[in-house]
Amino acid sequence: MSDDFLSQVFELFFSKPSLSNSFQVNYSNLKSSIWIYFDKKIAEYSGTI
Repeated sequence: MSDDFLSQVFELFFSKPSLSNSFQVNYSNLKSSIWIYFDKKIAEYSGTI
């Protein structure tokens, strides 16, 4: 990803507060999903030792 792309994304989010808020919600949901996924993988891996 280029810096130009990132700056465009940031401009987009910061110029539209509602979009920024929905992005934050989606991002926190994504983080939760990733942590749940890793917890499961770690549990599976621990079970095989």
